[in-house]
Amino acid sequence: MNIIIICNDSRYTTNFTYNLSMNHNYTVINPTKLYPNKNFLETLIYVNKMRGYRFLIKRSFQKLMSVLKRYSTNNLHSVCKIRGIDFFNYKDLNDSNLLEHIKQINPDIICSNSLNHKVPDKIIKLARFFSVNIHPSLLPSYKGPSPIFWVLYNQEEYSGITIHELTSQYDDGKILFQKKYALGKISEKQLYDKSSKEAVICFEYFLNNFKASKKFEVVEKFPHSYYPRPTYKQRLNLSIK
Repeated sequence: MNIIIICNDSRYTTNFTYNLSMNHNYTVINPTKLYPNKNFLETLIYVNKMRGYRFLIKRSFQKLMSVLKRYSTNNLHSVCKIRGIDFFNYKDLNDSNLLEHIKQINPDIICSNSLNHKVPDKIIKLARFFSVNIHPSLLPSYKGPSPIFWVLYNQEEYSGITIHELTSQYDDGKILFQKKYALGKISEKQLYDKSSKEAVICFEYFLNNFKASKKFEVVEKFPHSYYPRPTYKQRLNLSIK
């Protein structure tokens, strides 16, 4: 199958891409504008406010090093090269050239994963079978951009992966598949790595079974909750919990 993955460049998506089994033809599309409604200066100010200047300096250094090191595994583009996956940068998802590009690929599945952009309906409708989103929580619990942080902050015993139909609204759409797992004693960095690996397992299981008339029954119902991006102070509080 032809599968398009639309994602931002991050530790999570890099690990996810690296662990794909390559049983399908993948194309990765990366919107380079991290926050679609902010310019470069506004993005710097926002990241500094939410994550602190140390994080801002660290990420800037990592980006520089990933450019200098051609095959750095910290870089989504380089991982795609290693795995033989077509990779394309677009400033945002409203680029008319992107729409034509996706039409040429003729995707069976379009998958949004760890994405700060809303996917336009005109792109969602181009998938032959499904357009889906992978969310690292048990929806409708922990909707929002930082579920991995908040399940740890709230000291939850469990979290999971949800695959749901992609809509033009964040974390909305019919739930197609879920997997629940215990958290135990785990750091945020470790949970990002665990969640990305679990996401690959869930996504590939979904791909291998959805055409076989197999219904993915969601047995357990979870309460609705939404959390925004954590503040710098909240991140500091998590580090000392």
